[in-house]
Amino acid sequence: RVRRGAIDPADHNTQRQANAYAQLGGLLLQLNRASEALPELETAVSLDPDSPSIRNDYAVALFLTGSTDRAVEEMRRSATLSPDDPLVRIRLGQMLTQLGREAEAQAAFDEARAIDPSIFEESP
Repeated sequence: RVRRGAIDPADHNTQRQANAYAQLGGLLLQLNRASEALPELETAVSLDPDSPSIRNDYAVALFLTGSTDRAVEEMRRSATLSPDDPLVRIRLGQMLTQLGREAEAQAAFDEARAIDPSIFEESP
C-alpha cells in the first residue's frame, strides 16, 4: 500500500518535498497506477518546475491517462531542461509515434542521435 501521508507537509524544504512527491509518483507509475501518480507528480512539478526528471515522469503519467497533448508538451519541456539527454528525445519520439505523428517523432529521434550518435546501436 502506497500512502501520501508519509510526506510531511510541515517540511518547508521544497526540494525535499518535490523529491518525495516525485518518488511517490514514480513508484505509482512503476505499479501501473498512473492515475494515482498524476496528482503526486503534478505537486512535484509545482514544487520543482525546472526538474527534467520530474517533468519526464509527469509526461508519462499524462500520456498513460489519456492527456496526450499535454504529455507531449511536458516531454518537450523536459527535453528543453535537459539539452544533453538523448533518452528524453527518444521517449518524446515514442510518444509521437504512438500518436501517429511520424515526422515529429523522426525529428525527436534525429535530435537523440545528434546528441549521442551511438544511441541506436545494438549492444554486442
